[in-house]
Amino acid sequence: MDRILIRKRQGMILRMVIDDYTLHPRPVASRMIVHKVRFSAATIRHIMAELEEEGYLRKMHASAGRIPTDKGYRFYVDELIGKKNLTKSEEKNIERAFDPSAKSEEIIDGFAHFLSKTFHLLGIILSPDQKIFIEGWCNLLEEPEFASIEKVKGIFKLLEEKKRISAILERHIQDEGVQVSIGRENKCEAINECSLITATYKIKNNSQGILGVIGPTRMRYLKIIPMVSSISERLSKILTERS
Repeated sequence: MDRILIRKRQGMILRMVIDDYTLHPRPVASRMIVHKVRFSAATIRHIMAELEEEGYLRKMHASAGRIPTDKGYRFYVDELIGKKNLTKSEEKNIERAFDPSAKSEEIIDGFAHFLSKTFHLLGIILSPDQKIFIEGWCNLLEEPEFASIEKVKGIFKLLEEKKRISAILERHIQDEGVQVSIGRENKCEAINECSLITATYKIKNNSQGILGVIGPTRMRYLKIIPMVSSISERLSKILTERS
């Protein structure tokens, strides 16, 4: 079979596995996605075995289904989901997220809260004057990936150390567009089972801040990436008009 066709089929199945796992945090078996494609269950199992062999999926138990690896998520983000624009409804929700009469710090904190509430993750913003706004601490406790109290303690300890979390965010402050760091791509051990999605916002006088979300690698990248991008643009505009 043509290698391009094989890769296309693998990409299709990988995306289905990740989409399913994002909604339902349990290993994905072929029977769970067979109704979505014209392939047989045997063909899907074969493709999933190939994806496992190539490092995009892994088995948690010998007889269970498979879950995505960091490599699988990276391919998903870079090659499979494409660019998505926000809906008009989502744009309106961003507009409603801030009070024009509020102080700048209140607006920044409001957007951190909006990110946290919208995606049920940790919303985090570093202001140009190095103040950190964090919202949604309890959201992580509700994710099955963080059922272990030791994992959560490591993340919470990191977030309490302002210099460390500032340093992690500042690694991306010169980068253009939305940056996605998945799992062990994050250099900090406390969040190497998390994904960090960030975007820089700028003020007229060239001072910069950075905003984003932290959560399990099993997150809704297709929705979060354009939202983070749009909020960074909106925050840049608001703060520039006030400078």
